[in-house]
Amino acid sequence: MPNAAQILAKQKSCRGFTLLELMIASTIGLIATTGVISLFVYTLKNNSDTLKEIRLHQELRAIMDVISRDIRRAGYWRHADGIRENPFGKINVSDDGSCITYSYDMNPSQGPKLGNEDNFGMRLSKNAVKLRTNSSTCDSTKYWQTISSDDSVKISKLNFLLTTRCSNISSDTRHCQNAETNDVLSKLHGVEITLSGELYDDSSVALTLNEHVMIRNIESSLQP
Repeated sequence: MPNAAQILAKQKSCRGFTLLELMIASTIGLIATTGVISLFVYTLKNNSDTLKEIRLHQELRAIMDVISRDIRRAGYWRHADGIRENPFGKINVSDDGSCITYSYDMNPSQGPKLGNEDNFGMRLSKNAVKLRTNSSTCDSTKYWQTISSDDSVKISKLNFLLTTRCSNISSDTRHCQNAETNDVLSKLHGVEITLSGELYDDSSVALTLNEHVMIRNIESSLQP
C-alpha cells in the first residue's frame, strides 16, 4: 500500500499547466506567429514592388527603343554623295526640349525631294509620348499617334537635347570655327534623350531613362 509521500508525488506528476503558464505560452506563440505573418506580408509587398518596377522599366524601355530607332534614321537619303546638301538633314528641337522633328527618305525613287511623308516628330503631350508623320512642325494637332500605353504608364518627362560634332576634313589645322571658303565640313549629330514615367495605379513607382543616340547619317557641306 503506497504511503503518503508516494501519493503526493503521484498527484504532482498528474497536475496540468497553471493559468499563468498558459498565458505565457500563448503570448510567446502569438509573438512568433506575428513575426512570421509580418515576414510573409513584407515578402509579398517586396515582390509586388519588384514586379511593378520591372513592368514600368519594360514599358519605358520599349518606348525609348521606338524613339531612338526612329531618330537614328534622321537624315537618311539614298542619293547622298557627301557633297550635295542633304534635304533630309534638318533636325529641330523645340525651345522647351519636349519635341523633336526630323526627316528621312521614305521614297528613294523621288530623288532629292522632301515630301510630307518624309517628315516625322516625337513629343510629350498630356502625359503620353506621341509620334508624328506628314508634318515638320510641333504645333499642329494633326497626325500625332500615341505610342505609350495610356492605361498603365504616365509619362512625366520627355526631353531632347541636340548635340553636334563638327570636323573640317579639308584641313588638318583648320577647324569648323575658322574654316575657309570651300572647306568641306562634316557634322555628326546626336540626341540626348531623357524619358521619365510612373505607373498610373501607383505613382510611387517611378523611373527615368537616359540615352544618347548618334544619328547614323553624317551631314557634309561646303563652307561658303
